[in-house]
Amino acid sequence: MDLNIDESYYRLNEVLQIMETMSGKAPRRVWIWRKIHLQGLLNYWFWAVASCRTNRMAATELAQRISDLSQTLDVTYDQDLNSRGISAAVATYGHMRVCLRFCSSLADNAFQSSVTEEAAEALVKYRVDNGAWAKNLIDARNKITAHGDDARKMVTSLGSWGTSGDASFTLIDLWTLGPAGASIHLRPDEEIVAMYKYIKGLVPLLEDCWGISS
Repeated sequence: MDLNIDESYYRLNEVLQIMETMSGKAPRRVWIWRKIHLQGLLNYWFWAVASCRTNRMAATELAQRISDLSQTLDVTYDQDLNSRGISAAVATYGHMRVCLRFCSSLADNAFQSSVTEEAAEALVKYRVDNGAWAKNLIDARNKITAHGDDARKMVTSLGSWGTSGDASFTLIDLWTLGPAGASIHLRPDEEIVAMYKYIKGLVPLLEDCWGISS
């Protein structure tokens, strides 16, 4: 991801605009609920982008160090830089997972209160079309943050990380003490762009269901 992303990318202006136009378009309790959830989405999106940028800056710093030392091939392992990049990648996924939770709550509300059947059907199709991507992101986040769905599996290594900003981790099965399936791969640059496109595509569908399209 470009480190110089513009303000509209960073702040998701589409979400800000729908928050500005929705007041009074439904019973007060309803539009306040929606506004609170949209604000929550913005907050976690902001943190996801900030974490992704931290990861990218660390990866860029690593690439520069490797370039500076390319003649000697004496690339010193930097635990602090490695930990900074990996922790930022993990944080990016954690924040994006909460973004998806807000998106899901908002979409459920929009479907249940849709002013037209066509708008509701379009929203359902969008969620189905993006379902596999969302599931993969959630699965990766759950595994790396020691989610309780499978207590047998545990991440026991610091993980591998490099100039791409991607991170990989192996899982250990606590019963067999051997590898537990495929490694976990985090691709924060790729996923933050996918999340951005997903939210931008979701907003007009929410507007159509709520009957507040501009």
